[in-house]
Amino acid sequence: MQFSEDRLHDIRTALLGPDGSALIHLMHLKGFGQDTSEAAAPILQLATDLRWIDADTSALTPLGTCAADSCREYQFWIERDRKTPFEGYAPHLSSAYFKGRKVLEIGPGMGANLMSIAAAGGEVLGVEPVTAYIQMGAILSEREGLSPPDVRQGAAEEIPFETASADLILCASAHQYFEILPAFHEIARTLTKGGELLIVGGTFKPYFWGGLKAVLQDRSGAAAYVITVLNSLSYMAIKKRLIPARTGFSTSRPVYPSQAGLMRLLSQTGFEQVSAPVMVGPETCLHVR
Repeated sequence: MQFSEDRLHDIRTALLGPDGSALIHLMHLKGFGQDTSEAAAPILQLATDLRWIDADTSALTPLGTCAADSCREYQFWIERDRKTPFEGYAPHLSSAYFKGRKVLEIGPGMGANLMSIAAAGGEVLGVEPVTAYIQMGAILSEREGLSPPDVRQGAAEEIPFETASADLILCASAHQYFEILPAFHEIARTLTKGGELLIVGGTFKPYFWGGLKAVLQDRSGAAAYVITVLNSLSYMAIKKRLIPARTGFSTSRPVYPSQAGLMRLLSQTGFEQVSAPVMVGPETCLHVR
C-alpha cells in the first residue's frame, strides 16, 4: 500500500504548508474515531481532496488510515517532547545510548523513534513493510528539519540490508507480528560483531490479563483475544501459529511469547543477555547481544 507520486506531492504540500498542523490534528482525531464534525471546513475538504476521507461516507479510506496512523504517532511524539516512549526507563533506553551508533529499527511505522534517535546523534536505518508509512515518515521528518531516514520496504524475516550493517537493532512493539525465529536469525546476520538487540514489546502474562480484562468489559474482541492466546501458547510450544495468518501476512495474527519463551528463541539464535529485563509500562524490554 502506497501513495502515488502525484498524491505524494499534494500530501507534502499540505503537511508542510500553513494548514499542516490542523490537518495532522484532524487525522489524529479521525484515527481514534472521534467526532470531527466541528473541524474547520477547509481542513476537512483538504483531507477529502487528498482522498484520506471518503467524500460520501466521511470514513477513512485505506490510505487515509495509514495517514491517520502516521499523524497520530507524530502527534504523540510531539506531546512526548520528541522523545521515544521508553526514554529514561533504563540506561540502555536513553537517547544518549544511541549516540554515535548505527541503529536499525524494524517496523518503525512513520519513524518517530528514528527521528528521536537521529536528533540524539545516532545514524538511523529502518525496515518497514508498509510503503505508505515510509512515505509519510519522510515528509514528517522534513517538517522537523531532519533528513529522511534510510527506511526500506521489507520484513524482519528478510532484512534488506547487508550483513553486519547495524550496531544496534530496535524492535519496538513489533516482534509480535514476526515469524520470530527466522527474524532473529536475520537480525543476528545484520548486526555487527558484538552488536545489540533491544526488544520492547508485549509478553504473554501482561497480554493475557490485560486482554482478559478488556474482553470482560467489551466482548466484541473476544474471538481475536482467544486466537491470540492460542497462537501465543502454540508459538512457545512448537514455534508455529496454531491458527495461520490471513493471506499469509502475520500482522493479522500477533503472538506474545513469555519473557522466558523469547529468551529461549534468542538463545537458540546465539544471543546472550546484556541487561536484566525492564518493564516499560505494560511492555518488557529485553537487551541482548
